[in-house]
Amino acid sequence: MKLDDIQSSIPIYLSAIKAVSQIGDYSKAQSIAKQIP
Repeated sequence: MKLDDIQSSIPIYLSAIKAVSQIGDYSKAQSIAKQIP
């Protein structure tokens, strides 16, 4: 989520977590959650 110095807002993080959770990639969801400031 921190590619090319792009900072994401909380709604963006939550949307990404929801999306990867819905496809069953819980390890990716956990990885994204750890990046939330």
